[in-house]
Amino acid sequence: FLDEADLLGDNVTVLAAPGRLLAEGTPVSLKSTLGEGYTIVVTFPATSDPEKDRAFSTAQSLVNKIVPKAEHARVTQVTETNATFALRSKDVHVVREVLEVLQTEQAAGVIAGYEVHGTSLEDIFIRLMGSDTKHSDGHIAEDGEKEGEVTAIAPVESDPRETPTKLEEPKPLGLSNGRRTWFYQQAWTVYRKRLLILRRAWLGPLLAMAIACSGACIPLFFMKDRVKTCTPDFVPKYTTSLMLPWSPAIAFQGFSNFTTSSEDSVYSDAYTPIIAPPNALEPLSQFFTSVRVNTVADRQALLDDIKTNAKNISLGGMFINTAGNDSLITYEISEFLSGPTLLNLASNVWLASASGSTPGGQTPVIAANYRPFAARSGAGLDPMKWGFTMVLYGYTGILFAYCVSLVSSSALAAFSIVAGYQVIMFMLYLSAYMLTLTYALPSKTDSYMSIIHYTMSLLAPINPLVRSTLISVGLFSLDCEGTHTETSPGSMAYMGSPILYLILYGFLLFAILVAVDGGFAWPAFLTFHRKPKQEKSRDVPEDVARETETVEKSDDPLRVLHVSKRFGPNQAVDDVSFGVARGTICALLGPNGAGKTTTFNVIRGDVSPSSGDVLLNGMSITRKSAAARVYLGVCPQFTAIDSQLTVREHLKVYGMLKGLQSGGELETNIKTLLEATTLAPYADRLASKLSGGNQRKLALAIALIGNPEVVLIDEFSTGIAPDTKRAMWVTLRKVTPGKSVVITTHSMEEATALANKVGIIARRMLAVGTTAELASRYPYYEIHLSTRTREEYIRAQQLMARIPGARKADDIATRWEVPLQDPNNASHSMTLAELFTILSDQDDFSEFSVDTVSLESIFLKIIRENQVKEEGEENHKRAWWRCV
Repeated sequence: FLDEADLLGDNVTVLAAPGRLLAEGTPVSLKSTLGEGYTIVVTFPATSDPEKDRAFSTAQSLVNKIVPKAEHARVTQVTETNATFALRSKDVHVVREVLEVLQTEQAAGVIAGYEVHGTSLEDIFIRLMGSDTKHSDGHIAEDGEKEGEVTAIAPVESDPRETPTKLEEPKPLGLSNGRRTWFYQQAWTVYRKRLLILRRAWLGPLLAMAIACSGACIPLFFMKDRVKTCTPDFVPKYTTSLMLPWSPAIAFQGFSNFTTSSEDSVYSDAYTPIIAPPNALEPLSQFFTSVRVNTVADRQALLDDIKTNAKNISLGGMFINTAGNDSLITYEISEFLSGPTLLNLASNVWLASASGSTPGGQTPVIAANYRPFAARSGAGLDPMKWGFTMVLYGYTGILFAYCVSLVSSSALAAFSIVAGYQVIMFMLYLSAYMLTLTYALPSKTDSYMSIIHYTMSLLAPINPLVRSTLISVGLFSLDCEGTHTETSPGSMAYMGSPILYLILYGFLLFAILVAVDGGFAWPAFLTFHRKPKQEKSRDVPEDVARETETVEKSDDPLRVLHVSKRFGPNQAVDDVSFGVARGTICALLGPNGAGKTTTFNVIRGDVSPSSGDVLLNGMSITRKSAAARVYLGVCPQFTAIDSQLTVREHLKVYGMLKGLQSGGELETNIKTLLEATTLAPYADRLASKLSGGNQRKLALAIALIGNPEVVLIDEFSTGIAPDTKRAMWVTLRKVTPGKSVVITTHSMEEATALANKVGIIARRMLAVGTTAELASRYPYYEIHLSTRTREEYIRAQQLMARIPGARKADDIATRWEVPLQDPNNASHSMTLAELFTILSDQDDFSEFSVDTVSLESIFLKIIRENQVKEEGEENHKRAWWRCV
């Protein structure tokens, strides 16, 4: 920012590539030597219905009276309320004579007032850069030149093209009015946009589809040999004996010799059955001569042994009393063969006892075997049926994410919420199936699973997809109807319910988005209203109260009526009202965290106000947002361009979204905007290849397509080079006649150059009015003197002592504030002409600059008077649960 160099720099050096010196000196000397002279802004008397013809005739009359005093004077701009004259003279005596003429005109009532503006460092920088392109053979300062003396490459001549001698009334662009478009028209336009992008950027989507399809097909390779069947296969995989001594239940660490006669046999006590009483196996004594057992006396002894050595027993034991018809079997449940083996042993004892067998005789036995069967198997993934549900889930998931973004603070927060919620619901859904299979009765399993599916699928779009996936891979026999496979893919028990759920989800979420976009508002009894924080009563400034009363009765294209917005305990905007008439550019200024962005978003319809309303051409943005947006154009701070579209294609897409008819109407509007924004030479260039300034011009052209009556511009020229910035300002003035324009900016220079109305906001409106009205609050002029030594500073004090009320500025010691004639204060009776008379008669300072109090100074004074703090300086108490 060159105004920063002007305020802080004792010496300023201007360089041009490759490191060539263009100018050097103090800010005051640069302005005095290289500046074009003073500029005067004349304000016309206020009337109920200003006429442009009257303004032009008055401006021409003033030119005829000014030119005899300043022969190079020109008119640079004329509006209904003011005119700007460039004197093209730095002679203080000439300026004094011109001011005396204007003072006479003001006394006669021809004009309401006038202001004087000096040359800025930015003006000098731009002229030097332009001169450097024409005079690249300039000289460098010689060694003998004095310190602080200005050195320039070449004489800087005035460019007559900057100030036309012929007064021309700016005319509105011949654009067609936009029309309201329905969502299917917008969807078709966006689809055509994607096709335009696909022509240049086809590789990325192709690779994404290839990777997705390849990943989806991977399960097919693992499941290709599976045969679909719902009938159990009774061919056993293997056979294992449950009869001692051949049962593996008594084998341990590879031991397979169960004979007690072999000295090499080693048995583990953990895998040895415990028998009570010792003679319990006598009916099988002939058969089980080779089985080793541990015996105990009776039933109680068996139970005591089990309790004492439970951790060391891996098989178990049994008690059989054939005489008392009593038996007990205990076994280690983790060993799945232990129980069946001991049960088979007990069955054989009871059988031998019942058959009356005697020792030495043949004993009947039951030779039981364990034979596991193969499980029922699905046929594998069904790509067509599963793929269709995947497509439905994709669209439903996108709509679900958009709905979540309506209540989340950012896109990243919305993504985190959606991803986390979907994962949790997936785990709960799958866990419910697993728990049902584990604990439910087999006869109730199918009905329980259906209940789980039909209820939990209401909670998240992921659950119908999980159901269709389980059906496709044949898990949980969900694709079986008894012992038969489901033959109707669309039945509710098969793929019908997941598809139906996803379709209904999609319609519901889409309806919510359309309703919100169309300005849907919840009924009052369903809306939670936080009790507002009680604030101290405050006085409303007179200009703010007058603006509020005026806007309530006006028919301005943009009317902001008592808008308030609260985010939790934070009151972001508090009862803000203002209007913007046709042909007015209103600058909305405020410190960080003052509510500018919130107010801007409320006007756009992106944020619903807690109270109040915004009317665009009489249409409420809160109740009829879709219809109101037809009259609205937005140029955002960050240029919304697509890197794969040209300038012309951008305008074509946004023109169709604004309802312009394809063909002649659309092409004519595109041509008009390209010429008005000087983008015609770049019409077929990719937007990503444009310079920063031209990208901002493209954003402005997009905002103007459809000829909206209200245009919102956020940080139009922030971060742009000074020369490009000036060109952008010229473009903005040229394309916005007859429109109501609101700009938000941190650049006071931009606001001064573009706006004819200013609102200063810090949650509430602190001041509002034209720049002249705000300046009238502080009728000061700033005199900039170069005081680099103590002696120069003393002489400056002596000079300022001759001017009543002069004092040092708050920001910097080399600037002095001089109060001029104030209609509310009779003691301040000095006019501008008298001020220039005093300055022209003194000999202490040959170089100085005089300028009206800047908008930045006014802004700072108002902020200080209202004790406004920057964002982060206020102490907000947080709820205890927010600190957890």
